Amino acid sequence: MEGIGQTLVTLSHHLNNASLAMSGMAPLCQMELKNTEHHLDLTRVTLKKTARISAVLQSFQMMVEKVRIKTADYVGDPDRMLNIEDDL
Repeated sequence: MEGIGQTLVTLSHHLNNASLAMSGMAPLCQMELKNTEHHLDLTRVTLKKTARISAVLQSFQMMVEKVRIKTADYVGDPDRMLNIEDDL
């Protein structure tokens, strides 16, 4: 059960950060439709964050195949999150 909790915290953390970055840029593009710099920024952020989401999901697939689990502290709680930073 602890492993499932770590998996969920890790997924939530990385997917939430990527989602917030993309959704934070989108309103700027809507407010300034002619500002191509904001649109280019949104494109860059979206490409970077979707690549991160893909890397996170690929890391989980590799972990499942290898059953190699490393943990990391999360918000002061030891071994709360799976440590996948080296794989990203």
